[in-house]
Amino acid sequence: MRMNGAHRPVPVEGTTRTLRVFLALAGAAALLSCSDLNGSKQVDNIDAAQARWQSAHMTRYVFQFSRSCFCAEEITRTISITVVGGAPVGAVYVDSGTTVDTTLFRNYLTVDRIFAYLHSTLNAHPALLTASYEATLGYPLQVYIDPVALTVDDEVTLRILSLTAAP
Repeated sequence: MRMNGAHRPVPVEGTTRTLRVFLALAGAAALLSCSDLNGSKQVDNIDAAQARWQSAHMTRYVFQFSRSCFCAEEITRTISITVVGGAPVGAVYVDSGTTVDTTLFRNYLTVDRIFAYLHSTLNAHPALLTASYEATLGYPLQVYIDPVALTVDDEVTLRILSLTAAP
């Protein structure tokens, strides 16, 4: 760089453009490498957790589920879902006991559906997906998803607050 009369740096012709191109390419390479590593590790984690869940043969259970997002209130309230024979048979809001519009929760009405949703989300290459799983049964305890890094208010957190075998 050279200095102008006001003692401010003046970029040399082409330097700023070259630097911008270099930084953009370096940033893209870094994001791709991190995304690939994180993605393959998450697939391994999801697969291991799902294998634990499937080996438990839980087809009758009740679980409490919550979703945190920049969404309407009926989507973020905690719900209790009853599953019989691997299919959802009832869902109510925990705070009121009123019936849930299950179309709002179609991806989350069973643990198997949640695993399917996690796999499809990973296939879409989110900016970030982190998850923790119950140690014995393998169901997801908490999942954080940021689909697009530079988009505001698109993040979502999914939680299974409790899960018990149904009689």
